[in-house]
Amino acid sequence: MTSVDRIRARSDLIGWLVGLGMPSPAADTVVDHVLAAETIGRGSHGLRLLPRIARSAGVHDGAEVVVEEREPGTLVVDALGLPGIHALHRAVDEVTRCRSRGRHVVTVAVTGFTGTTGCLGLHAHRIARTGSTGLVTATSRSIMAPPGAASPLLGTNALAVASPVDGGDPLVVDCSSSETSFGDVALARLRGEQLPEGVALDRSGAATTDPWAVVDGSLLPSGGHRGWSQALLVEVLAGATVGGKVGRADGGESAFVLAIGPDAYRGSPPTAMLSLVDQITSSEPGPDGRSAHVPGGRFSLLERAGDEVDVDPSVVEGVASAGGPRLDR
Repeated sequence: MTSVDRIRARSDLIGWLVGLGMPSPAADTVVDHVLAAETIGRGSHGLRLLPRIARSAGVHDGAEVVVEEREPGTLVVDALGLPGIHALHRAVDEVTRCRSRGRHVVTVAVTGFTGTTGCLGLHAHRIARTGSTGLVTATSRSIMAPPGAASPLLGTNALAVASPVDGGDPLVVDCSSSETSFGDVALARLRGEQLPEGVALDRSGAATTDPWAVVDGSLLPSGGHRGWSQALLVEVLAGATVGGKVGRADGGESAFVLAIGPDAYRGSPPTAMLSLVDQITSSEPGPDGRSAHVPGGRFSLLERAGDEVDVDPSVVEGVASAGGPRLDR
């Protein structure tokens, strides 16, 4: 891994994106997001994304998203071609605003963005840090075939849920519908590595471990019909309901955000989740001696991030090759 100076990298990367035509607020959000993803060990959703984001940095219709409140607590965010990461960040900003005005339940439809929405767990984590339970999900380009089929139909359609925990870090569940994320496929290409067996098909529908074969092939749903069912759920919430594309239909990708305040119903999520976390951590270790895993622990790294962040050398080279700054200077 290559150690990168966080402050200098942030400044250089924002300057690069702004120079390509991206509005400064969007550039700030995008760079902070990918650096946060690197910090929590999610390199698949980190700096690797920047060359692709940079190619469409100037493709937008305004300097900021447009927010419409259809009724109290029900909002639509039109990103006007701005990056998906920024669009979801602004959606979470709107959640915070509505919650501060006493709305117990807030929903946001997010449309009109360009490119990836990034690490959904980071967006959900922001909601949980305000004391609400958050759900964030987004459709993506068709790359996953139905079980038993060979042609891609749905995207990897990730879903993240985060809940506050009394006196502790939020519990965050962030999972793709596919056996591996498309970001991991892209990282394998950069590193010259093969994919694990059982995660992808080539163009003919045959199993493959070649990350380049996925370009014309497809990824497999996680757990077969279970992952496929999650992908369909996301397609309903973040696609059909929001007004984005569904399946192979024309139209842009879209996202859906839900926040439920701690006083919305009779439950007390922070207290209940603390009890659940305690039960998980006190579970008897298995035969190999490993303890049960509490999802979301890696997000605590954000609170104690140092001056440097470790980045895959191939990603550093990828940013530089795309015309971006040298991050290892």
